[in-house]
Amino acid sequence: MKYEIGSGTTFGYRKNNKRENVKIISFIDKTIIEGGDIVVLFGQSGIGKSTILEGLGLMEDTILEGSAILTINGDKYDLEGLVFDKVKKKRLGNDEVCLPEQIRRKYYSYIFQEADVIENLTCEQNIKMANDFKLCEDNENPAADIEERIKILAKDFGLLEFLDHTPGEISGGQKQRVVFTRALLPHFEVLFADEPTGDIDEYLSDSMMEKMADKITSDKSDKIAIIVSHKIDLSVKHANKIIAITKNSEGTTKSKIIAEHIYQKDKVTEIWSNGKGKTINNLQEVLRKLLKEGN
Repeated sequence: MKYEIGSGTTFGYRKNNKRENVKIISFIDKTIIEGGDIVVLFGQSGIGKSTILEGLGLMEDTILEGSAILTINGDKYDLEGLVFDKVKKKRLGNDEVCLPEQIRRKYYSYIFQEADVIENLTCEQNIKMANDFKLCEDNENPAADIEERIKILAKDFGLLEFLDHTPGEISGGQKQRVVFTRALLPHFEVLFADEPTGDIDEYLSDSMMEKMADKITSDKSDKIAIIVSHKIDLSVKHANKIIAITKNSEGTTKSKIIAEHIYQKDKVTEIWSNGKGKTINNLQEVLRKLLKEGN
């Protein structure tokens, strides 16, 4: 599992019937996200974090130019310019084709900022829903296995006694736990999360992120998590890569990603360094300054 985002790749939006590009953020330096990475996209509100998430997650066509190569099981897909009006995109290196929908259903899972649940379904039915969509294409998991996995995850997230409740009968924090459980239930290779703990207290946020991190970084896992978050301490504790987005005063986009602001945690020593190899002794302070000043 790997993303390779080329230097000069630009993210943004298309307007005027897709004839005009609105460039928001550019990757000045090449960026690689690999299996086992828990990546936090970090920066001020409105700087472009969700724009990147939407492009890599194939939710919107926000990769305007450059290259964003997704490698899964040896197959490579160029996500740049991928459109969603049933136009197929050729796989790199051969003549097979793949729709964005197929990639999303087979390999991706999502946690959105809002606790999106269906009010007239039980918590268990809401949790099972994402897996049901995947089973439309790939029926690898017997129903009995799914039920057992729901119970295990529900226990982990403190939901076991609420599985037969509807969302109106539980708290907002419990709804968000339902969303976490739903995203972790089906098979996936990449988990995308947009402020997944935004409205949850610090203790519960830490517990939920820890359980998610365990699933991503397990010994046999090649999974990736890409998360938008403003929570500095939580990000430094649970991520092993933080991509800080800063203002771009000189380029054609309003924000940028440069190697100096891509931080990687060593898996053995747990020491942070940036993309230029400089050791970062107090990453929390560095991120607080970036969040305050934007550059």
